[in-house]
Amino acid sequence: YFLIYRCEIINSTREFRRSFDTIKQRTIRICSLGKTLIDDFSIAAEFRCHNYHDLWHELRHNNYAQVKLYLDTSSSDDFDSFYLFVPPWLSTDKNQVEKLLNLICSQQLPADELIKSDKDIKPSYMIYIPKKTSHLHNIRWTGDIILIRASESTQLALNSTELPCLHLVVTRSDHWQHAVELFQFHIGSNNNIQFIKKLPRDEDIRFTFDQLPEYIDKLGNQLTHLVRILNAIWDQDSIKIFLTEIFKFDKRELRTIESKLLDLVFYVYNSGFELFRLLYDLLPPMSINDDKILKKFVSMMNEFFCEWCKCVTKKFKYTSTQQASTAKYKVLRPRWFTPGMIFLGFLAKSPHLQLLTEDEYKKLMTEMPVALKALRGSTLDNRDSFVTK
Repeated sequence: YFLIYRCEIINSTREFRRSFDTIKQRTIRICSLGKTLIDDFSIAAEFRCHNYHDLWHELRHNNYAQVKLYLDTSSSDDFDSFYLFVPPWLSTDKNQVEKLLNLICSQQLPADELIKSDKDIKPSYMIYIPKKTSHLHNIRWTGDIILIRASESTQLALNSTELPCLHLVVTRSDHWQHAVELFQFHIGSNNNIQFIKKLPRDEDIRFTFDQLPEYIDKLGNQLTHLVRILNAIWDQDSIKIFLTEIFKFDKRELRTIESKLLDLVFYVYNSGFELFRLLYDLLPPMSINDDKILKKFVSMMNEFFCEWCKCVTKKFKYTSTQQASTAKYKVLRPRWFTPGMIFLGFLAKSPHLQLLTEDEYKKLMTEMPVALKALRGSTLDNRDSFVTK
């Protein structure tokens, strides 16, 4: 019977690891796909404009051109909900302007531009000024005008779009940063505009992306809950008592089972460190007014790391300085130490620490030094474990 129990314990750890690995690999693939989709569809920038009349004059001063709909040889019309402008280098490129009107995701990089430097390419972008909030109805544009023939479906889609504030849209996601900086250079000298956030152009896609933080939060909480359960279950003292006194396993069998359980715990924590980094890359860029999403995620990372600290403290709390110098512990400890320290280096970035509450920061500064001391024996200098906000 003891052999059967031993096999069942080992097989259950293997089965758990296989199931967890399946979830992990699927999450990695989904995160990779999600990052690509976010990059490809996030081709717009949202700005706050303090004075649209000043913006109007700055656009004219920097030779921007207004985009209007061609009706016939003697008349043209604006779009229903907004005014459109393009930078001067697009004023004669109707083809690129029409692409800007229709694009939802990033335009593919043309083969002949692959060898060009980004500095040699001026970004194609379009400025959307909402009519509803800009109050520019009585101002006439005196600069260049581009007349385009938009299809009925394009006109219908654009005229049904309601924008709450100033928007910029680019043709290529890799030009987004350059376009935003260039527009701010042209218009932002008097601090009239303020960048808010990067976002998809399409409203339905924006809605989908806005739900991502909720799912990221759920997965992060599940990871933290899992290691919290593992910490409660996996205790060397209780396991030894259970296996030696109840099941009467000998030392060799005990070491085998302990090793399997330890490998499982080790694998879950290292996988968690990897997944948290991947999930972090899916978070929307922090806006100027709202860091709640990032704050919540950093809090979760801190909680996960503190659970890791408890785990390694429990694992190595009975290890003497003499044991720490043996070959066994020299091999084992880096397996625990290195992944945790890499994750701590990411967690302990100043912008992240600033988002922790006093209680969360205090918890980190309580759990971390104890874990590092357990991992490194009595050689730990308190200064090595001090992390400042």
